[in-house]
Amino acid sequence: MAMTLKALVLTKGRPNPPQMSVAVSLVQVGYDTLFVASQASEATRRYLEGRGVKMFELQPNAAAPRHLLTKAAYWWEFRRKAWHMLEQQGRVDLLWIGSADTALALGRRLLQRAYIFQIHELYDSLPFYRRHLRDYARAAKVVVVPEANRAAIFRSWYGLRRTPYVLPNKPLEHPRQRGLPITNEEARAALATVPADTRLVLYQGIIHPERDIRPVGQAVAELGPGWKFVVAGDDQGFLGAIRAACPEMLYVPYVPPPQHLEVTSRATIGVLAYCFDNLNNVFCAPNKVWEYAGFGLPMLGNDVPGLRLIEEHQAGLCADFHQPAAVKRALVELVRNQQRYSQAARLLYDRFEVGELVQEIAAAA
Repeated sequence: MAMTLKALVLTKGRPNPPQMSVAVSLVQVGYDTLFVASQASEATRRYLEGRGVKMFELQPNAAAPRHLLTKAAYWWEFRRKAWHMLEQQGRVDLLWIGSADTALALGRRLLQRAYIFQIHELYDSLPFYRRHLRDYARAAKVVVVPEANRAAIFRSWYGLRRTPYVLPNKPLEHPRQRGLPITNEEARAALATVPADTRLVLYQGIIHPERDIRPVGQAVAELGPGWKFVVAGDDQGFLGAIRAACPEMLYVPYVPPPQHLEVTSRATIGVLAYCFDNLNNVFCAPNKVWEYAGFGLPMLGNDVPGLRLIEEHQAGLCADFHQPAAVKRALVELVRNQQRYSQAARLLYDRFEVGELVQEIAAAA
């Protein structure tokens, strides 16, 4: 009888959608897969376990660190518990390190192991990360990034022998159906305040100055009744500024994946925004492109190169967010030709098969 291969996906923090897609894909190609994370929501646990992925939380009761000392203690506890878990597991045929923070938290002991290294960001404006990731990237059997320009940049920076694999931040599974029931109570209550026939212009993601969406909110307000700007996600200190500029906006608090897609399914237009402050933003790789596209949402992005695929595939429009008239024109155009943009967005979504790419990456390791 053939021996079942064991895979372990390890991440510091909560599982994110790309990591979850990897874990489920590994199950689908025959691996006995364990996902080890610091913490996980009940919805995330149900999703993974319902698809054959075992789930284990290393720090289920730990509060998010907010100061240097508590962050150091959090990282140290993660390192100790993660290595203990790895030792308990014994044979692991495929070790998938889910993020840069995970590798750094594990420490240089990781360099003695065979592993796949998934790096979600460029970290070009964070010298500590850029300097210390070099050895971990060079020691990895395979490096995985979400965007082609980032792959070339990492190969150049770190002198890698081969270009990293590109695994787009596309969810492995997507409900595809618009107007899903909202099971999260806070989200359901917030959206219930909006009339059913309202055009919802949705920004969903972290709420941070690097993603300045205020021009979109102001443009939506100028379009008048029948339009609503909806901001959904984790506030990282920028929600107040958005409220001040767009007092009529609707805020939907963070909803864990995959429940967050229920909120996405209610939108008319999906918004993406990145600043030009660093290469990580310029060559962005948002999973939101794929989440919006799966529902056939026309997309409005600002004019960074990483979002050009929206226009290249005619799935939406990009505009200079510093030109309010251009933002307003784009919104009107997306609604006027909604069916055409929606169909193109769905075709964009169908271009890549995540499971096939994960299988190829696992074989390369």
